[in-house]
Amino acid sequence: MFETVLRVPTGVDLYVRSLGTGPPLVLIHGGPGLPHQQLLPYCDELAAHFRLIYYDQRGCGRSGDPPQLEQLTWDDHAADLRALIAALGLKRPGLIGFSWGGLLLMRYLTQPGATAAAIALVGSTPARSDGWVEAFLAEKARREDRLGVPAARRALATSDLRARDPVAYDRARFLLDVRSELADPSLAEHLTPVVFGERGTRTNVLTWSSVGEYDLRPALARLDLPALVHFAPEYGCLLRLDVLVAAGGLDERYQTSRAAFADYGLLMKASGHRVACFPLAVVVETDPVAPDAQLLERDRREFLAKWSVFAMAPIQDAAA
Repeated sequence: MFETVLRVPTGVDLYVRSLGTGPPLVLIHGGPGLPHQQLLPYCDELAAHFRLIYYDQRGCGRSGDPPQLEQLTWDDHAADLRALIAALGLKRPGLIGFSWGGLLLMRYLTQPGATAAAIALVGSTPARSDGWVEAFLAEKARREDRLGVPAARRALATSDLRARDPVAYDRARFLLDVRSELADPSLAEHLTPVVFGERGTRTNVLTWSSVGEYDLRPALARLDLPALVHFAPEYGCLLRLDVLVAAGGLDERYQTSRAAFADYGLLMKASGHRVACFPLAVVVETDPVAPDAQLLERDRREFLAKWSVFAMAPIQDAAA
């Protein structure tokens, strides 16, 4: 494993962690304002096939803050990604974006100088606004009410746990925040706990305030590169697939969408928003709603394993 902090031409220091050998694959974490640890340890499985490159986006984790502390936009994040790829000498890497990282990846691809050999969007924020924020928050609140999260949050806030054990307090906060995003709320115990904190919250607020109304689909439809879209409509981002990629009908498992840049979509009904964070055994053994455990395991392998088959050739060719 290799880790460093790089000063990139956009004027910010970016923390980078790399492991594995082979064609380069950059993983773009969610948030904004959360560190890359949200993808650990299970995304490390991809190091069997690729040179994995994680980084903390500006304003979170071990990366630096924006030069102008109160000025931060999604285009700044996209420029950082472009600068990082150039600083590492990557010609056309593979890119995987998770949640907000999917939107960041799509925004990056619409900017001049963007380069990629193949991409994947995992539980991604959609490619157009279309009221998804309101729908997301309303559905998340409904699920939290059903799970008793508001009362648990109030009890935690009035307890002395934060003073006694700040690490345990942050873990408790994290578990309450993510339970409603999962098909099986108990799976939250298997995730690496990450919380925004004051610094991450500022990054989150500033970044989202810069986004406004948007529709990236026309620009994305002009791209010609292999693309994989993972989507869990019942338990994932709580978003409609047609907001993510404008395409035709959806069958039991696959979405064919060549006109809208995605080669195929992976419909994983029981995976939850954070599918990449679970080992195969955990998802298969604990998911009570999976109609067919073997099918779910195959789906899971098509994110971690078939991605390798799907993307290896174009990324190798680009790295040559």
